[in-house]
Amino acid sequence: MGDIPELPELPELPELPEISEEPDVLDTDVDDLESVTFDSTPKPEPTPRITVVETIYHQLPDDNPSEFHCRFSQEITSEEDPYQRKKKLGEKWEPLDFGWLKEDVGMVCIRNEAKPNRRGQTEEEKEATSKQIIQVGFRTNPDQPDIEVFPGESIRFRPYDHRFVYLRSLSGVIRYSLFIVPR
Repeated sequence: MGDIPELPELPELPELPEISEEPDVLDTDVDDLESVTFDSTPKPEPTPRITVVETIYHQLPDDNPSEFHCRFSQEITSEEDPYQRKKKLGEKWEPLDFGWLKEDVGMVCIRNEAKPNRRGQTEEEKEATSKQIIQVGFRTNPDQPDIEVFPGESIRFRPYDHRFVYLRSLSGVIRYSLFIVPR
């Protein structure tokens, strides 16, 4: 075994200042504390609210997209929970289920859960999916729809009268999500 070289001498560490037990005092230029004012306005109580944020893009080939933004937040009066469900819809018109919010409906959101143009779909499957459209009617016994919700799309609206909102599927059984916020 060879000789182990001698290590150089380490320099001395500087002394650390002593820690005081007294708390730090803020240094301030204010001589007269009575001249300092504090905002004593009470903060408003938080209120129930609904917030919507959505962006729609439209783009042509070889062009920049056009955008449409919609953002708003609005106080609501109810402290009731929203009514939220995943449901199935057939081809017969049926009244929209408002759950416990029947007399207190604020905003209705419906999302068609059919997924358009999934990878690996056959042409027949793509055609069947393209017909999975939710139709919305705003009158008793509607004979034709007022609004259509295509696969993957959603709508939101505030019904004037919950008794006149009806849904049906254009073709087959459709899965959809429902989110209803109170007033």
